[in-house]
Amino acid sequence: MSKNNLYVKNLGNLDDDDLWCLFNEFGKIISHKISRNSSGQSKGFGFVCFQHEKDAKTAISKLNGQFIGSKPLYVSYFQGKEERENLTNEDYVLQNKNTSKKIAVSNLDENIDDEKLRYLFARFGNITSSNVKRSENGLKSGIVSFEKNEEAETASEIMNGFMLCKKKLCVKLLECNRTTERISQIKKSVSSTNLPSLLAQPCKNKVFVTNLDERIN
Repeated sequence: MSKNNLYVKNLGNLDDDDLWCLFNEFGKIISHKISRNSSGQSKGFGFVCFQHEKDAKTAISKLNGQFIGSKPLYVSYFQGKEERENLTNEDYVLQNKNTSKKIAVSNLDENIDDEKLRYLFARFGNITSSNVKRSENGLKSGIVSFEKNEEAETASEIMNGFMLCKKKLCVKLLECNRTTERISQIKKSVSSTNLPSLLAQPCKNKVFVTNLDERIN
């Protein structure tokens, strides 16, 4: 039995991105997938594969039994004949690989919408899409897609851990494939410019970022 691969049920209407956001804080995710029927509808269960066994163990202890909507999550190591009989070969393989052009942003403030999320990250590159979602338990998170891998890498490197309206952002790549030297070069050029004026306004109507790196004026 693999101690990296988790089986998760009672997911309701959560999609693949929601599943990633739910588990990403516990460690690096190799793959994740919501199982779907032939019509593309969620079956209400899915799979998450962590790089490290300890991260999978932590995810089980933290999330198993937590409510998503009206039902408690069931999170366990992937095992059991009953579950396997309902799976396709594709489900086993977990081919839903993450893409390094996307970043996931969790712990968002109530005032953040699609437009503000895009504005917040636009300085790092050309954004193809930005989407803020609210889970059934009321938490807000977002997905930002860039044109280039390096843009997503830089955004996650610089913005992860920043305080946004008194909430600490969690910003991670959907696939971590960074080039450290390139990140360093881009960070130097980015840090010499001011953040957009939008970020200097009160949280009530605008996005406000605090605890920035001291090099960013």
